[in-house]
Amino acid sequence: MAKNQVLGVILAGGKGRRMGLDKAQLCLGGQRMLDRACARLAPQVAQLAISVASASPSDPDQVPVRLADPVEDGGPLAGILAGLQHAQAHGFTQIVSAAVDTPFFPQDLVARLLQARQGGNVALPSSLDRAHPTFALWPVSALESVRAAVERGQGALIRCIEAQGSTPVRFDAVPVDPFFNVNTPADMDAARALLEAHPELT
Repeated sequence: MAKNQVLGVILAGGKGRRMGLDKAQLCLGGQRMLDRACARLAPQVAQLAISVASASPSDPDQVPVRLADPVEDGGPLAGILAGLQHAQAHGFTQIVSAAVDTPFFPQDLVARLLQARQGGNVALPSSLDRAHPTFALWPVSALESVRAAVERGQGALIRCIEAQGSTPVRFDAVPVDPFFNVNTPADMDAARALLEAHPELT
């Protein structure tokens, strides 16, 4: 399975309640978190899209597609649904999702998920014995089951992945956990410290 069949979807529809502002617009290493996520994912996929709940400041140039959540307050699963709908309409066979608040996610994420995925399962990465359901490779064949879950109000992402079936893919947490995510101002301070200590993460 080649990356030219994969649509990348940056999940940026969260309201950042614990942070108190839009996390996509936070600055780390001289870049907005949104720009950073796009720069990491764009080389790994055929096309990049951003899933948003509402209007937000300008998107990076490498994002040709903006996807609105199909339901209000549907959580990340609504962003997955929007991505699957777009993928089906434009001939992609897979989507890979990535959370905008995870600044160090792997630059070989898609290659490893593609290699590991089995049948119609969702390839689900993990690190430090924790699964990371906002980062997953979904087949477009999952569209109707995801749509049904969203319409029923069953928006728990991990529950939907379990119903679909998943293939676990383990990532090492060296030199840092690649799925470290920013939820609070303290997390943002920690991310800046990690980047200063490990400039190769830029």
